[in-house]
Amino acid sequence: MKLISAYIAGFGKFVNTAFDFHSDLIIIKENNGWGKTTLADFIRCMLYGLDGGRTKSVRSNDRVRYEPWQSATYGGSLTFTYGGRSYRVERTFGKTPAQDSARVLDGNNMPCYEFGDKAERLGVMLFGMDSESYKKSVYIPQGEIETAGLQGDLKSRLLALLNTGGVESSGADQALEKLDAADRALRAKRRPAKGKLDEIDEQLVNISAQKADCERYAETAVRLRDSLKNLDADVEFYNEQIRKAEETLVYASRQSELAFKRDNYEQLQAQLASAQAQCQQFSTFFNGIDPATVNLDGIAKGVNEFYAVKDSLDKTQAEWNGLDRQYQEKAALIKQAEGVDNLVKSYEEILGEDTGNAEKQGKKKMPKFTKFHVLAGLIGLALAIVGAVLIDVQLVVGLIMLGVGVVTMLVVFLLLLPKREKSERAENSARDQGVEARLREAKAEKQRLQGQLAAYPADLEKRREAFAAEVERLQAEFTAREQAICKFLSNFRFEQTYDYRAAVALLQNRIAGYKQANTQAEECQTRLRGLEQDMLSPPPSEPVAYSSIGELRAQKDSLTQKKEDLLDRRARTLSDAEDCERRADKDALLAEEERLLAEKERLEKRHRAILQAKEILLRARNSVATRYLIPVEEGCKAYMQFLLGDGSTIRFNAEGEPLREEQGKLREIGFYSAGMRELLGLSIRIALVDAIFNQEKPVLVLDDPFVNLDDEKTDKAKRLVKELTKRYQVLYMTCKKERKP
Repeated sequence: MKLISAYIAGFGKFVNTAFDFHSDLIIIKENNGWGKTTLADFIRCMLYGLDGGRTKSVRSNDRVRYEPWQSATYGGSLTFTYGGRSYRVERTFGKTPAQDSARVLDGNNMPCYEFGDKAERLGVMLFGMDSESYKKSVYIPQGEIETAGLQGDLKSRLLALLNTGGVESSGADQALEKLDAADRALRAKRRPAKGKLDEIDEQLVNISAQKADCERYAETAVRLRDSLKNLDADVEFYNEQIRKAEETLVYASRQSELAFKRDNYEQLQAQLASAQAQCQQFSTFFNGIDPATVNLDGIAKGVNEFYAVKDSLDKTQAEWNGLDRQYQEKAALIKQAEGVDNLVKSYEEILGEDTGNAEKQGKKKMPKFTKFHVLAGLIGLALAIVGAVLIDVQLVVGLIMLGVGVVTMLVVFLLLLPKREKSERAENSARDQGVEARLREAKAEKQRLQGQLAAYPADLEKRREAFAAEVERLQAEFTAREQAICKFLSNFRFEQTYDYRAAVALLQNRIAGYKQANTQAEECQTRLRGLEQDMLSPPPSEPVAYSSIGELRAQKDSLTQKKEDLLDRRARTLSDAEDCERRADKDALLAEEERLLAEKERLEKRHRAILQAKEILLRARNSVATRYLIPVEEGCKAYMQFLLGDGSTIRFNAEGEPLREEQGKLREIGFYSAGMRELLGLSIRIALVDAIFNQEKPVLVLDDPFVNLDDEKTDKAKRLVKELTKRYQVLYMTCKKERKP
């Protein structure tokens, strides 16, 4: 076996980390805390998985200890070679073993079942030992290579080194029980119990019987297909006879129907002439234009848009009329306000003159009657009359003219009143009071007019001009659209119309009428050609003898019935043939047989592996002393000679304790220093590995095992490591440069 690479998704402090192990000696020299022991335990866990570990102690529960420090998938993969082939084991770990997952892939990245359908027992299948035995042999961690005494006889102790837990109870027996259960699950030893392979054998026997049935159905299907060919020939014969009878019957019937067809032919000609006349009338209306090319949708859309513009124009014109009316009313109020303002000024002048003449001798004086007074009075009277007449037509203008006329006549009347100049100040004061009253009335009227003027919008004139511009724009668009519609309609012979929607509707009706007349003409022509063919068709080439049309029809019906009977027989025969062909189809059976054979091959391979494992465990349990003990002692002697340079070796006493034989004497290992115990323990470990793995060599994992050696022993140990790389792949980890091989 040889390691190729490792990928750690999450294991302890390592997250998303890859390692390359292609060389025979992999040296990892890193400081304390880098994770050397974590990497060594990751390799072991990829081979054996993680135990349940109910305790929550980090020191005694690897599942808790190596849970990823960061948020990452707990697990990874290990790529290795075994037996000259490449494999990759992938594992993920959960809180409990039930949440773990594992699988082994071969070099083609396909699931591999050579080590069982699951990868939980991968290490046992590779090395023939459990995790604890692995830790006591090929995995040599720091400070844990000292070999304790063997309990019981040598065979029991060596078995304890090779099975679960290293205790006296044989884990090989437990492994054999599990292998026996797996063996029975595949091949039952007693009936009626069945293993998986027994069930597959039964299924394969059933498939063989079904395949034989398929062959019988296939033969039946061939016979039915031959019958179908004969039936098809009979059906074709009757088809030919029916065809001849139909041709004769058609010809005979045609002779009696010929007169009727001539009448129908003449009626169709009249209908064709009528339809063509209508088409001509429509062509006159369209003035030489093909109705199919008339863009009816476009003109309809244009007419709708025209009326939409017209509606907008009417609304905008109405808005402008309202604004213009307000504008005229406001102008009239302004003029009326100016007249009242002049009246106020006149009253104020009268009051000023009366004050200057108050001291003159008062006497009754008639005012001078001039042409101005006459003209002003006539104008006021005319304005009042015209205003009264216009009230019903133009309310605001009529009221303004009526008011101006009344005010003018009032002013003239006041000016023509006789005046008396008195010397008494009392008489002047009475007259002034009257003028002042009228002055107050004039000022009140002025204030009222100003209030009415304030009610009008300040931007009235601006809005009036804006609407006037919009009216002008819409009027231009209205005119342009109307001209376009008129231009389009001028292509046709319309009577003068001002309702363009009615014109479009008329155009639609004329186009529909033209299409209908044209379709009718084409149908008439088609039917006429058909009648012409019927009237000119020759008699049948092979007429059937008959005495009457009734007899001919009966003969045709008899042939048709025989044909239908044949078709029924053919349908039943075809259904039977298809059913037999369906039952004769062996594709599904062959696919199922292939799947079962592949499954059987896989399970048999697994069964052979189980039997081989049982045989290995039985041989190991029955002859472990002869197979391992003597080679272990010989190996220890060779390694101690290499490390210590003397002829001492390791012997095991009756209690199973390792003793060092030195100059013919046996001495317990506990008498030696820690460094010497490490060298002796290393010799025993490697000798044990040499004895156990005499074919497929494992990977030696050395986690800084020489911490207690002096410089001389360290140099020898490093040379031993290099010597071991000739037979093993060695993963050597240390934190000091001087212990680096």
